[in-house]
Amino acid sequence: MPKRNISRCVMDEVKIARRHGPPGGRRCGGTVHITDSVTTTVITVVSKVTDCTDETREKMAGLLRLRAETISVSDDDLGSKAIKQAPHRLPVRQNEDVETHVQRMLERGLIEPTVGPWFSLMVLVNKKDGSSLFCVDYRELNEVTRKDAQLLPRIDATLDASAGAKWITTLDLASGYWQVEVDGRDHEETAFAIPLGLNQFKVMPFGLCNAPGTFQRLMQRNLSGLVGNPAYLLRDERRASHPHKGDVQTASGGVRLKMKPEKCQLMKKQVIYLRHVTTPAGIKGDPQMTAVVQQWCILRCVREVRQFLGLASYYRLFIKDYARVADPLHELTRKGEKWHYGPSQEGASKLLLVSTLVLGHPDFSRPCALDVDDSDAAIRAVLNQTKEDVLRYMLYCGIYTVH
Repeated sequence: MPKRNISRCVMDEVKIARRHGPPGGRRCGGTVHITDSVTTTVITVVSKVTDCTDETREKMAGLLRLRAETISVSDDDLGSKAIKQAPHRLPVRQNEDVETHVQRMLERGLIEPTVGPWFSLMVLVNKKDGSSLFCVDYRELNEVTRKDAQLLPRIDATLDASAGAKWITTLDLASGYWQVEVDGRDHEETAFAIPLGLNQFKVMPFGLCNAPGTFQRLMQRNLSGLVGNPAYLLRDERRASHPHKGDVQTASGGVRLKMKPEKCQLMKKQVIYLRHVTTPAGIKGDPQMTAVVQQWCILRCVREVRQFLGLASYYRLFIKDYARVADPLHELTRKGEKWHYGPSQEGASKLLLVSTLVLGHPDFSRPCALDVDDSDAAIRAVLNQTKEDVLRYMLYCGIYTVH
């Protein structure tokens, strides 16, 4: 099945323009929306007609524009059939929650009733506090979607942006995705089914494969006035508080996105950001996540071991001798290895993240020293730096288990 061309993403204030086809243009409410590629194709075709007057060529171009939906501009714009998933019956106990979620979104103007050929299935996900989260399963829609290759910032690069900071501010948007409008032509593809009928999103929902890239592009546009990489919300202030205030004002302006005050951290010496604690002295792991790992119950199967190692590995840069400590657990995940969860494995799971290192911020104006080592179980490389005659760790270190 050919994938539909939805790669076009035009930011007009906070609106998304997404396209699922048909080729070239689309009728919506009696209006044909014509893409730039169709206009270029029409001009090219008409320019090759030499046996008629300019007036006739202009009339021909107008006729072609009226039939824009029939013009193919590439091999990938033939489109696909509308996604219509087989409906399933909701558990009776969820009916009231679904009605509450839908009614709340209708009142806020986030969704609207619809009739059309598209719809995906909604699911309720239970949260730890006993409430439910309303989600839509867009996996089948994503399969026929041309992916947006917008790069997302690396976590380590984002954390590096706080190097040299005296004051740190983080701004948390209130339902950030829902502050981005979906182009009216593409509402129908976001439709979801509930027992009472179909509704479609007027704002960008979670679950669309191109939603993260679209939101990142919006943030880059909104932060374009900041010095340095505009993708980072963590900004440094090396001299005084005034530049920092200006950065905060720039970040909070732009397209006037609304923030959630209780989740914003203003003018702090220490903030928790991306599951890390960032301070002027350096960066360390989030103590709350450390506590989660420490409270993990006994691992009962290979799947649970991999889940545990995945969480622990997220903070491997901050764990002294991580590879050596984690090696007994890695042994359980090796192909053909017989399951044996003994004292060494249990001890390894308890040692991980009990104590974490504080990695200093890099200062690229100073020389660095590379410290390497290896053993039968692991290899190690740590980039050190001296500051005020004291050797400290930098953010760049890697310790890997030898398999």
